[in-house]
Amino acid sequence: MQQRFLLRPSRRLNALVLGVLSMAMKSQPDVCVYVFSFASNHFHIILSAPNHKALSDFMCFINTNLAKEAGRLHNWFGPFWSRRYHASAILDRESMIERLTYVLAHGVKENLVARCSQWPGANCAKALTSGEPLLGIWVDRSGLYTANRSGENVPVRDFERHVEVQLSRLPWFADLSDAEHQAKIQEIIEEIQQSAAIKRLKEGKRVMGARRVFRQNPHARPRKITRSPAPKCHAGSKDKWLKHVESYQLFKVLYRRAVNLWKAGSKEADFPPGCFLPGGEFLLAGDTGPPFPAPAGS
Repeated sequence: MQQRFLLRPSRRLNALVLGVLSMAMKSQPDVCVYVFSFASNHFHIILSAPNHKALSDFMCFINTNLAKEAGRLHNWFGPFWSRRYHASAILDRESMIERLTYVLAHGVKENLVARCSQWPGANCAKALTSGEPLLGIWVDRSGLYTANRSGENVPVRDFERHVEVQLSRLPWFADLSDAEHQAKIQEIIEEIQQSAAIKRLKEGKRVMGARRVFRQNPHARPRKITRSPAPKCHAGSKDKWLKHVESYQLFKVLYRRAVNLWKAGSKEADFPPGCFLPGGEFLLAGDTGPPFPAPAGS
């Protein structure tokens, strides 16, 4: 909300972030998480999902539980996120490498730290280059609430359990051995760090440092807020980009036409597969129109 630093890194918050991410992956086992990085006021995840319903449920779990845990930790009451998540398709290997580099570079490209491994927030740089486990904490809030309701005076730690984030291998790196994969990621990271160092030298800038990141007030916000439109997709060529955008435009036309027919009470409303029907139900490929009548008087 308002780009405030409500996700400012700390040991406790990092553990809670990893715990939420791990439980989200357990709740949606068909969702594969490849790379992630959590900044002080936003986060990025590269993942794949079998359909938009699984993706929506996965992101709903993360945003809901992260808002509760971070809000409770930083005494923030009210809305936590300023808008819904945005998902952009990665269409080819070239754009995947570019997105992978972008996510891993967080903290370095903004001159907050000099090395990717120094970013104090929850991220996967060390895990991808060394195989280091990503351990987090999940708090059983339902169990804690029930215990408190029964009059028991129990500490929160009695309802905490350690969980691990299990990352998947990017499809384009699937044939690499563990050592080759770690070396490939390390190569990308070293290029990020060298490019950032050269740029800082040219511009005469210095690194802020992890300690100052830790000291930021979670309720503070950047002095200058920059906004830019979210990318429609990531593609290595203009033709691929146009094809994806045109396909989505056609999808929207078909969906709006079906909604209008459904509102008019027509039984010929043909919703495109992969959409959310009026009422929220998800339409998989092979399914037919909404299993409920249109509202009277629509």
